[in-house]
Amino acid sequence: MKINLNLRGFLPVLVIGCMVFHACSDDTEEEVISGMTTPKLGAVVMDESTLTHNTVTLSAELLDWGGAEANSSGICWGTVANPSVESPTKEKISMNEPGVYKIVIKELLPETQYYVRSWARNTRGLVYSDQFTFTTKAESPEMMDYVEVGEPQLIDEPGKVAANLKSEIISNGGGTLKRAGFVVSENSQPTIEDKVYEVSNPKIGNFELSVTSLLSGTTYYVRTFGENAKGIVYSDTELTFSTQEADMSLKANCGKSLLIGGTAEVPLYTSDCLSDKAEKIIEREYNVLQIPCYPSAWNSWETQEIMNLDAQRQYVDWCHERNIKTIGHFMLGTNSAYYPEWFNAKAWTKEELETELENRIKTVIEKMGGDKVDMWTVVNEAIDKGNYVVCKWTALGTEAPLVSGSKTEIPVYISKAFEYAHKYAPSAELILSERTFIMSMQTDKTCVAFRQLAEHLKAKGLISTVGLQLHQVQAQGGFDNPEGMAGWNQLPNHVKWFKDKGFKVLINEVTISKSKKESDPTFTAADLEKQKRAYKKFVATAVDAGVDGILFWGLGDGWNTYRPYDEAQLYNHNRDRKPAFDGVLEALMERFPSEQ
Repeated sequence: MKINLNLRGFLPVLVIGCMVFHACSDDTEEEVISGMTTPKLGAVVMDESTLTHNTVTLSAELLDWGGAEANSSGICWGTVANPSVESPTKEKISMNEPGVYKIVIKELLPETQYYVRSWARNTRGLVYSDQFTFTTKAESPEMMDYVEVGEPQLIDEPGKVAANLKSEIISNGGGTLKRAGFVVSENSQPTIEDKVYEVSNPKIGNFELSVTSLLSGTTYYVRTFGENAKGIVYSDTELTFSTQEADMSLKANCGKSLLIGGTAEVPLYTSDCLSDKAEKIIEREYNVLQIPCYPSAWNSWETQEIMNLDAQRQYVDWCHERNIKTIGHFMLGTNSAYYPEWFNAKAWTKEELETELENRIKTVIEKMGGDKVDMWTVVNEAIDKGNYVVCKWTALGTEAPLVSGSKTEIPVYISKAFEYAHKYAPSAELILSERTFIMSMQTDKTCVAFRQLAEHLKAKGLISTVGLQLHQVQAQGGFDNPEGMAGWNQLPNHVKWFKDKGFKVLINEVTISKSKKESDPTFTAADLEKQKRAYKKFVATAVDAGVDGILFWGLGDGWNTYRPYDEAQLYNHNRDRKPAFDGVLEALMERFPSEQ
């Protein structure tokens, strides 16, 4: 076969096509089309004399625009390698002609490594220079001025425990702004030695803060403050305001039917109990005190024959004189850790055990003051994951439940304990208490079993009050969401169920925090604010649900042996008020305005 190949008109296309080639993979490679290329860039260079803790002068060199129409050019930088034109930190430079161009970069972080590249783009493409790195210097007071701050102002009228303020940071003085906020005192010219309220991310500009933990009917002085490496400055003038009058105690701001209280941690009048502050907290804030009397509390059951409840009796008498209700918490528990070693080691016969059960309850009631004690938690934590916990007392056998549909036999010691409590404290209110389940789904096995047990005892005429624990010690994720922590919406469901059945409901062990270890740092101001919001949400939710009482598990951080490092209380290690206290108080004020 004969083929005629006409190359006329084809060769020019072939020749031009042979002149086109592309970079393999890197956009810094030049692209040549019809004699035009992408731009050519020189190195980025730093002027060493200009480098400080937060600024530097750099030079970028444009060698050639490549014969194509210019589009844009500039320098980009960041703390991550290979910054690009997509980086938020960049600046365009008008490089109309080849040459060296300078740029001053400001607001850098001290002692930080930065990566820099110049770029240029024409109609043929985008290219970057080789990467240049530098590290800023450490801050030095000699390099900067003092921070400049504005005057504090009230946003609205102050409340009973808080005031909303605003101010401004005008300048950081050329350094890193370490802290900023307000200092507050009952005396003129407050400083950081007084109450300090800081913004979480200080920066130049306006800011607002709510100052809390204030006293009602009190005049306060406020100054704005700011700090950098040069030092601390305060606003030239101070703001003065007075909080509204109110009784600041918890018990004075809750409904007359709501019990509000805490749990005594150590005996009164002992060398390590900070007794003055402990007594003041109880007397000022609470209308009920929960007094630990479980078998191992304060070494109260020394031998089978000796129950030393003198410390508990002191609390009962002290509260009785002040018209503060008392709860003996608790007579019987199932965990062996609640009992002394001699009790756990002894081999009991069934007859001995039943005799000891009655003796235990009779002696506790009599030695703690008999009818002076208003309520008794008789049995605590009998159920775990829907099953009754096996303990010494379960050797007394079981009984059929008086609840339709329930097939689980109930340990008979529970009914017997309540019967003996009625016998020796006929006028007292008796409580059945269980561990935390009230923030879980209603199908929780412990929840279902506890409801059946409560109904069983109520049918026998033994109880009408339940105690539900709430130890909300969350992982960081839950703690960071105070208003949604573990699903506050489940709490009203459980409370409503018991209220509909005619029970009185106490939330009798309340702690709210994030899980901590001893080596973890103490709470920041932001952590304390989250904790305050969680406590406020809890109290508002519980009161709206119709609970009859709320009892906090302890009087101060670190004093209770249950999770002592969690900073879970309303008071700190010195038993001074925390923002968490204000969260509780604010919720009560909002729910019971007529009680103020």
